[in-house]
Formats: sequence, structure tokens, C-alpha cells
Amino acid sequence: GIVLVKFDNQKAFSHMEKLSDPGSSELKQENEQGSISSEEKEKLEKYINEICYPNRPYKIDEFNEINEASKEWIYAHAFSTTPYVTEEYIVNYLQILFGNSLIIDVKNDITSSDDIVMPTYDETMKKYVLPTYGVDNITGYAINRIELNNNEYVVNVIEYNVMADLYESDNIHELIISKYDETIEKTWKWKEVFRLNQDTTEEEIKSEVLKRKDEFQSYNITIENNNNNFIVNKIAKNEINMNSEKTENQKQVEEFEQDRKDIQE
Repeated sequence: GIVLVKFDNQKAFSHMEKLSDPGSSELKQENEQGSISSEEKEKLEKYINEICYPNRPYKIDEFNEINEASKEWIYAHAFSTTPYVTEEYIVNYLQILFGNSLIIDVKNDITSSDDIVMPTYDETMKKYVLPTYGVDNITGYAINRIELNNNEYVVNVIEYNVMADLYESDNIHELIISKYDETIEKTWKWKEVFRLNQDTTEEEIKSEVLKRKDEFQSYNITIENNNNNFIVNKIAKNEINMNSEKTENQKQVEEFEQDRKDIQE
């Protein structure tokens, strides 16, 4: 059976340095053509890491403007090296990441959600406590391509999940690479796509996911460059990618039918 293994939360989700290089061959090729400078590419990769890898492994949210995003997803990004923080600290931290248009009301927000990602108020210290927790799986996002349109970047990312599967009897360790499938009628909605050796690095995992990107869900993240500060404006599913598996099956059926006709002729 499957045994969940605790990832090192400090290593996996350390602030501003979450996971490894999310670059891809397509992104690097586009960069070589001069569409996006090396400095822009580096800043975009860092910002994508910051918004895609919160301190709890949430899937990225979908929204047309930041205040449509779920409060749980927003608060999952709050981070501090100290145990107690002020309300002002939380608001400033999240608005730096998501822009000043983000509406945050900590006192009301924590009463409207009991999710473990939300801060709690310590009556003795008169400050807020940000939750800490370990993780047994990681939801990852590999950058597939970046398009620049005027002052906006559209970053296409491929979503996947990594979880360790341990066969204790023969000590074979594997990483299960899965895609999200909302049709699964269970709490765990990730469907296995392939497996890799547990020693596979995050960069190698991303590379393998990008090779099979049509089997996964992708998202388009629209980011505005506001005076050299990147702010996410919108996140939406890439509908073309959603139908890619069905399209591939249709192609196979069409090829089979054509071969059958050729044989009959």
C-alpha cells in the first residue's frame, strides 16, 4: 500500500527559495530569441515560485482579480521567522506579494474560516500566530512558456503533484507523479500519471512533466509589471490543455479507422 512520507517542510517551502529552478527548454529558447531579458526571466521565476508554492501545499486558485481568490489560498502565503506577528505585518506581507488592491481584514477573515492555514490570535501576547505544519506531498508547477503582451506577462504553468510511495517489503522507493482530476469522487483527487525514482531531483521531475505536459492540467497566470514589481492579476485554466487527452484519443481512433480502410481497399 501507499505510505505517505513527510517532506522536509523547511527545505520544501523555505521563504523566497521554494523548490528548484522552474525553467524549461521552451522558456530558455524564447529567452534566447530576445523576447524576455535574463533579468525579467529570473524575476518572473522567483515570483512564480512565491505565488505557486505557499507555506501549505495548496493548489493555485483561479480568479479574474485578486480579491476573488479564496482567503485560505491568500493566507497560506503568510510567512514569518518569528512566532508572533502583528496584524499590520500580515497585511503588509500579503499586499507586497499580491498588490495594494488586495483587501485584507485579519480580524474578520479568521472568524469566517476555520482552515488550519489561517492565523490565530493570542490573547496573552496580543499578536497573531501563523500556523506551522509538515507536508506529505507537494503540488508543483513547471513553467512551460512565457508570453509578453505590452506590460503584461502570461506565464503558462503545468500543474502536478509529487508524493512518495514506499514498498517496505523490498525497500523500493518511488515518487508518484499525479494530475488533478476533479471527477474523482474522493477527498484525494490526484490521479497517477507516472512514477520516478525517489532520488529524482525537482528539476528532473519538472523536465519529465514538461515532456508529457499534454497529460496534465495547465494554467495561465497573468502578471503585471508595475514599476519593476510583479503583481498577479489573473489565474485561469488553459482550456486547450484540458481537452488534449481527448484530442489525442480521437487522433488514435481516426488513424485506426484510416488503417482499416486502407486494408479493405
